[in-house]
Amino acid sequence: MSDVQLFEHYKEANTLARHYSNLRFANLTVFLAITFGLLTVVSSKDALNWLKLGSTITGVIVAILFFTTESGINAYINHFQATAKKIEGQLDFEMWQTLLPQKSFVKATTAMRILYAVVLLFWLFGFIKMFMSLMGPQ
Repeated sequence: MSDVQLFEHYKEANTLARHYSNLRFANLTVFLAITFGLLTVVSSKDALNWLKLGSTITGVIVAILFFTTESGINAYINHFQATAKKIEGQLDFEMWQTLLPQKSFVKATTAMRILYAVVLLFWLFGFIKMFMSLMGPQ
């Protein structure tokens, strides 16, 4: 493969890594909008109990789906970064080779997973509490 072709592959790998990195935050925005919409239904005094329970179940499902999507996005980011790093070795570039070491306590990927997990636990706790109150003394 010629240097021109390698350079085009390198640019595309970096573009795709950036795309999926941006997609992570677009995904988060949609997740938060859905979550707060469901939370509005659950906290409404006028909503029927079955609607509140259904919204809680939907919250659990949404949290699981978005956690899974986040994992997929991370896999794509890692793949394209590794591809760019491999190609830059052949082109004698050093962008990915000389990245600053991560000094933060938590990486973005870990923080996003923690966020989705916490919201999932919130919805699970809400479901259990709501289910117990519906099945309680009658």
